[in-house]
Parts: sequence; structure tokens; C-alpha cells
Amino acid sequence: IALKSYFYDIKKYETLLDRFYLPDKKMLDYINSDKLTKIAEVLPPGSDDIPIISDKIENRDFSTNPLHIFYVGGINNYYKMEKFVAAVAKTDNCILTICCRENEWSKEKHNYEQYLNDHIRIIHKNSDELEPYYQQSDICSLMFERDEYRDFMMPYKAFEYLAYELPVISTKGTAISRFVEENNTGWTLPYNVEDICFLLEEIIKKPQMLI
Repeated sequence: IALKSYFYDIKKYETLLDRFYLPDKKMLDYINSDKLTKIAEVLPPGSDDIPIISDKIENRDFSTNPLHIFYVGGINNYYKMEKFVAAVAKTDNCILTICCRENEWSKEKHNYEQYLNDHIRIIHKNSDELEPYYQQSDICSLMFERDEYRDFMMPYKAFEYLAYELPVISTKGTAISRFVEENNTGWTLPYNVEDICFLLEEIIKKPQMLI
């Protein structure tokens, strides 16, 4: 019933709309409508206007003030990021804070236990409690195991990260990675431990990469 309703929606869009907004034009491959393709435009999610306190230092000493990476969101089967956690866990002078729901962490913790050390922090906070974590962060993560959905899905959190003027690390080939590459708002990498470690080590060697 749901699928038939979606097809009905598409048919009505074809007759009623002057402009068809999508988070990423890759979605047109799935919608399969010549009429909608002709009127389609990209409209990413928005975010709040957030005041920023910038204290990034070009010659920062990461041995005394580690590189801080922040992730907030799901941590279930749709947000698999074990390899990213593994990479941070083995990178000196680097800390990853993961903010997720407590019940999800209880279910998924066994997938991450082997990587947990002083480099990995797990917190359970609400949206109005995240401000201090954003303010102390250098980078935000959108590094997940790639799947078909991520090829055209644009995560809302990406734009909250950018509202805080934080660059993101994302998985190459995803919709958000194309946005990052086109707008120079971070780094895109294959989803493997070696490439992630290499980038983090480069940033720690060259803090000006964060400026």
C-alpha cells in the first residue's frame, strides 16, 4: 500500500509542481521521471543561525590539546562506523566523542568494545546540551560504511556541523561527500582504517589544515 502511495505522489508531482526539490540529484535515478528531472533542483536541509567562538590556532600543539572529533546521531545498523572508531583509537593525540541514545549504545556496544580506549568517549546528551561539545570540536564525522541509501541521502546533521563552522570527514561516494568536495567543507575518504589514520595523522602534523 505504501509503495502504491509513493508512485501516486510522483504522478501528482508531475502535474502539480513547477519546481521539484531534492536533497541530492542522485535520487532522480530512483524516482525515474523525465518530467521531474527537468524541473529538479538541489535544496539541502537548513540549520539554525549559530554564533561561533573561533579559537583555532595554526601552530597548535596536539600533544597538549588533542584533535577533537565529534559525532552525534544514530549508532545502529544504518550508522555503522566501527572502522572510523578503530582508526581514531589507534591515532595518538586524537579524541572522538560519540553522542548517541543510551538504549542504542547498549545494543551496539559489543561491536565497538575492542576499540574502546582513552581516545573514545561515549556520551548521551540531548540537543540543548551539545553546545559545549561543538565548541571544543575541530572536526565532525559523517564516516560510515557505505550503502545504497547514503548514495542519495543528505544527512541533516551535516548542516548543523557546518553551522558551527566545523569541517567534516565523510565517506567517499556518498551524497554528502559530493557536497563536501564541491564546497570544500572537509575531507572525503574511502571507508577503511588506513586512509582515515593517514588523514588524522596529517592534520595532527599540519594543524593549519584546520584553518
